[in-house]
Amino acid sequence: MAARALSIRSLEPRALADPVLVLPAAVALGLFAASSALSAGASETWVGVDLAVAWSFAGAAVVALSRPAFRRVGALMVATSAAWFIGYLQFSASSLLWTAGWLLGSLYFALVIQVVLSYPEGRVWSAPARVVVWAAYVATVGVQLLRGLFQIDGRNLLLVRPDQNLADMIGRAGAALALVIGIALVVLVVCRLVGSRAVARRVALPLLAGAVLAMPVFEVRMAAYVLGDIPLGDRLERMDQLTTILIPLGFFAGLLWMRLRRTGVSSLVIELRESGVGTLRHRLARALGDPTLEIAYWLEGTRGYVDEAGRPFELPSSTGRAVTQVLAGGAPVAALVHDPALLDDPDLIESVGATAGLVLENERLAAEVRAQLAEVRASRARIVAAADDERRRLERDLHDGAQQRLVELSLKLRIAQTGADPATAMALERAQDDVERALGELREFARGVHPSVLREDGLDAAVEVLARGASLPVEVRGCVGKRLPDAVELAAYFFISEALANIGKHARASQATLELAQRDGVLVIAVVDDGIGGAEISKGSGLAGLVDRLAALDGTVALNGAPGQGTRLVARIPCGS
Repeated sequence: MAARALSIRSLEPRALADPVLVLPAAVALGLFAASSALSAGASETWVGVDLAVAWSFAGAAVVALSRPAFRRVGALMVATSAAWFIGYLQFSASSLLWTAGWLLGSLYFALVIQVVLSYPEGRVWSAPARVVVWAAYVATVGVQLLRGLFQIDGRNLLLVRPDQNLADMIGRAGAALALVIGIALVVLVVCRLVGSRAVARRVALPLLAGAVLAMPVFEVRMAAYVLGDIPLGDRLERMDQLTTILIPLGFFAGLLWMRLRRTGVSSLVIELRESGVGTLRHRLARALGDPTLEIAYWLEGTRGYVDEAGRPFELPSSTGRAVTQVLAGGAPVAALVHDPALLDDPDLIESVGATAGLVLENERLAAEVRAQLAEVRASRARIVAAADDERRRLERDLHDGAQQRLVELSLKLRIAQTGADPATAMALERAQDDVERALGELREFARGVHPSVLREDGLDAAVEVLARGASLPVEVRGCVGKRLPDAVELAAYFFISEALANIGKHARASQATLELAQRDGVLVIAVVDDGIGGAEISKGSGLAGLVDRLAALDGTVALNGAPGQGTRLVARIPCGS
């Protein structure tokens, strides 16, 4: 069959942006800032480090902005890249620009903290993470603003009261707060990685690991400032800023891993052509790296989804799971329910969905057949249940109606015989005998419709009655020991009754054995005789009808009856206990 055109569509909107201006703007800004700094006598190494870090964030932002899943964090990376050069305003002769550069020169630190604690969704993870982010802005802008009120410098427009000692004390307090923020970031990152699912962990691990690796130098630098060792802190500043490049490099490493995952999808084509390598769900889960993957198949006609077994499947609406729909020729085929972290790499999902599209369509057809079969089974079970209910009603009506009236009639005939002349008494006695025979036949019929002993005392007692009433000796082995669902007990009773009746009519057996057992929620009944064998479950026979009854309960019947070796008839009925 020719494969139809396959497409895949995420159920979440995808709005792509073109970030072509970000990198040229970052390069131009960096060159302008570097030129200004070098003209003012700044160190070439110092400027080179800043350019490397700022441009690495700009490059990561270009890639992030082109992917819907990373657009928010991409915007933060753009701001980080630009903020890296704000401090260069201090090279300006303008007091206003100097003050702005001095006040916002460390803003990049708070932005880096926000990038890390909101990756990859671009939204800060949790309430503790939000506290840390706000603390980072306080430690940079807030502390500098307060410090500027006392910082002695002729260009400082924030100065209110000159007090360099107080300004330095505020600076050390800000360094202490930054030290705590660094420790809190490491703790939050570790908790995030430990608590996240495997897919989300793989996506975020490279960048978050880069952030953790960048922290030790930063912590030592802040500790030096807190202890008053300003020269050591200043010497570590360039190294501290250089290690920050590990964060955008981690972002690129994560993208490279995603690219390698997409390259590995080619092996899925081979797996789909082979048998014995797991179900389709397992194969797709391996290709996507998401063991929680579920597949729902579109069922035409019902306008709904079913699972692999054909059971109705409700697509999740919570944010904890993501849904990607697979289309063939514009029509829905299946839906992949997966970890939301996979939306960070929509190309991977699209590649896997397109590769498995034809197989998914075939599986959908198989699931549709299974759903129809399940409905047939359910319908047959409802028919059997309705028939059993009717049997119970008929048996109850016979017991409470005709049977009671015949008993009353028998008593009246017996009373009428008293004081009657001999001829009349003999006629009444014959009439009473006829009533007794009719009553016996009615009771026998009622037991065939629905045995009262089964209803009142359970299957074990009913089996004993059947064994005693058989036309040959029957040994009963084992028991159920407790009540089972009505449908199971009734099906088991009629199976045993029909089996014993067939033995008495056709097997020429001298004895029979009836075995009862309950194993792993399945009632097992074996009826064995020492007769001539050769029995068959022929169409239209009583056993054939019982086979259909048991099938409605997902039960099975097995017959072993070679000629001259007796017959063994075994029924297995799920009983849910």
